[in-house]
Amino acid sequence: MNHDEDIQAQLEALPPELQETIKKQPPGIRETMLRLYHKSLVNEAREEAEKIRATISPGGQATPQQMWAPCAKMPSDMCRVSPFFPLSKQEMARREYVRDLTITKSSWGEIKYTGPRLSVYEEDVLLAVLALLDQGAPSYTYNGPLLPVLRLMGYEKYGGADYKKILGALKLLIGTVIELTVSRKKGKKPKLLFASNIISAAKWDDEKQELHVAVNPYFAELYAKGGVTLLDVQERMQLKTQVARALYRFCQSQNNLTDMHFMTLAAALNLDLEAPAFRTRDRIKKAITELVKHGILDNESGFRGKDIVRLARTPQSRIRHKLIEG
Repeated sequence: MNHDEDIQAQLEALPPELQETIKKQPPGIRETMLRLYHKSLVNEAREEAEKIRATISPGGQATPQQMWAPCAKMPSDMCRVSPFFPLSKQEMARREYVRDLTITKSSWGEIKYTGPRLSVYEEDVLLAVLALLDQGAPSYTYNGPLLPVLRLMGYEKYGGADYKKILGALKLLIGTVIELTVSRKKGKKPKLLFASNIISAAKWDDEKQELHVAVNPYFAELYAKGGVTLLDVQERMQLKTQVARALYRFCQSQNNLTDMHFMTLAAALNLDLEAPAFRTRDRIKKAITELVKHGILDNESGFRGKDIVRLARTPQSRIRHKLIEG
């Protein structure tokens, strides 16, 4: 992508009314306005994220609190909170639109999700894009071929249908809203409200075979910053089932794993809590077996009796490396 095309891609990622204002300016002024806008947006996103972290955890030291579903200590990195669900092909074909779905609720506040029900596949696409952003200088946009995304997602053979599927996933990520409410003490009204989508814009140039993706800076700063490495994505994509990938995300986001009831783990993995218990147990058992096979969980992991699950990571799974140094 040359300089002019890059400027055009940046323009198309802006709100329509702002696009029109900047397009009316001479080329040199246009570039300056774009640069100042993005600098202002990124700085504002960082300031908001720091403000929220400071409100949740004054002094940077949080009192451990258990989330309502996943047994994770909160507050913590927001990448531990997931709006992604293991969905079957049938469920993905007829997605429901969810409004104000509570993902996390604790004494510090609440995180809600509004948008199409997202699958683990959309999470795979998002993680691949975030990993590519992580390679070079700090950025919230990816401009380039689709091949690196496909490779990170484990594709060995691919065609037009796979391209469309990835672009469809990006469209779904654009149509999302993640809302965070930080509580005030003594039952007062919420102190802070914050909402953002995950992807701000996405474009595919069929003639040049180039992809443009803009990750929302607010989402990146608050939820995803520091949470993705190339190794994470590539290791995760070796897992065959969506439930195993969801379990991988859960295990890698925890400092200390503890024994828990299988339904507590099912809630953390966004499994269907209305499904028969034997089916839920079976899905969790198969996911654990897969993670043991790949050396992420050790051989002591599994069910203890009928209902209690023990998860124990291997020493090597605790070490996070970046395969490409920026």
